Amino acid sequence: LRRAEKPGKTEKGKGRGARVREVGSPNVARRLRHYIASVFNVAIATGRADSNPAGSLREVLTPAVRAAHKTPLRPKQVGDFLRELDAYRGDPKTVMAFRLLWWSMLRPGEVVVAHWDEFDLEAATWTIPRARMKNKNPQLPPHVVPLPRQAVEKLATWKAFTGGIGYLFPHRDSDNRPMIAGTLGKVHGRLGLDFPYSPHATRTTASTHLNQMGYRYDAIEKQLDHEDRDAIRRAYNRADYLDERRQMLQQWADMLDDWKVGGKVIPVGAHKSKTAA
Repeated sequence: LRRAEKPGKTEKGKGRGARVREVGSPNVARRLRHYIASVFNVAIATGRADSNPAGSLREVLTPAVRAAHKTPLRPKQVGDFLRELDAYRGDPKTVMAFRLLWWSMLRPGEVVVAHWDEFDLEAATWTIPRARMKNKNPQLPPHVVPLPRQAVEKLATWKAFTGGIGYLFPHRDSDNRPMIAGTLGKVHGRLGLDFPYSPHATRTTASTHLNQMGYRYDAIEKQLDHEDRDAIRRAYNRADYLDERRQMLQQWADMLDDWKVGGKVIPVGAHKSKTAA
């Protein structure tokens, strides 16, 4: 585990696309400790061991480094990012995936595997099977994402461009596989921005600003597909807040357009959310 804490380099892949990536960090060591502890827990349960030597090592390892890239972006930073994205001369799939990421507030890994048969552009909805979401609870219904006008327009163009069959963002080497979510994470460095950002910070940014605008917490959390931690409340709250989320995402998309051109900022409390029934 001490060796795993130290930064190092290793070659990943061969041929086209091969790269050297950093390995080894306090975070790596802590994940490794967790895996080792799990193995020994099984060993104890099956009579192969009497104790778990990895169980008490959590406190002596170097503290994990908190990722700063999930800090919400300020309106000017969002505008700077979106303008640079429009000017980006890389793969158009990457640009479109980023746009859908900002419009939907979903996780990068959920966006890159989007499939055309999940979209109803006439109804302006994207219905994602539960098995494709991070929360795969089979008792939950599919996650329905209301699409703002900007998303419907761009997706209609993208559908005509790609043929509208299979994955929206296929892998560069095979149409039968989706693009890799990590592809989005590489774009920031190519845009030359002077602030930290990762694709997952998009969700944090949207949630922060929409809460400040006065949208209902439940509607925001439903759009993020977060399951309520309160078991009792979770059992009784089955609302999907679809109409409210549709209004919310349309205002969010409009605000992104304003920020991109350096326009107005929606003031705190601009939206008066409806009270729960």
